[in-house]
Amino acid sequence: MKVYIGGYSNHWTTQNVEQMWYKFRYDKYEWEVNNPDWLDDAFEGVMRIWRKVVCRPVNRIKNKIPRTTFIKIDKYDSWSADHTIAMIVLPILKQLQTTKHGAPYTDDADVPEHLRSTSAPPKENEWDTDENHFKRWDWIMNEMIWTFEQLASDDDESQFYHGESDMLLQGVDADGNAIGTPTAIGDKSNKPNENVSHYELVKGLGHTFYVDRKGLESHNERIANGLRLFGRYYRGLWD
Repeated sequence: MKVYIGGYSNHWTTQNVEQMWYKFRYDKYEWEVNNPDWLDDAFEGVMRIWRKVVCRPVNRIKNKIPRTTFIKIDKYDSWSADHTIAMIVLPILKQLQTTKHGAPYTDDADVPEHLRSTSAPPKENEWDTDENHFKRWDWIMNEMIWTFEQLASDDDESQFYHGESDMLLQGVDADGNAIGTPTAIGDKSNKPNENVSHYELVKGLGHTFYVDRKGLESHNERIANGLRLFGRYYRGLWD
């Protein structure tokens, strides 16, 4: 796989110049200056002309330039497409988490009770966001990141497998009775026994292997929920 996605075109504006002007004259932002004088008015007039004569034509041209993209998918990328996609999604989510400037509206049912709007202090105004608004999004983002960390890993389930495996082959006759002693899988030293109908796997003395099935089930349930959250809030993944 080869992926290159270029940045968006930056529009020309006079915003930075205007900020520098007011910082130089008043050490304030433009909106903090209550009584601009004739010199400020003259400066703003020049900026309006510059935006009309220079910025607008340049921005019209820049708007027609498409974003540079190059995506090449190789056959092996789809052998485990879920793993491949997770490797791409994970770093994007991590960067978004560190650079985000806002949060979409989220459903109380998708977060723990202590983060719900019903657990937040009363709002001063109906249109205000509650105190847990951004905390809910942080929690959801963390769950999505954790989920894709597991999916991008090659052995996320190994933590639930414990001990050593010591499985042997036991010969069994047609009536289900054991014949002889169990042998290691792949051992060809024993002579064939005509009374053996088939072989069954049995545990050897050194078999200590077990699976934490309850932990594995909880692990997979959390992954499933993280994927559900990713799908539900996919369109809320903006900076």
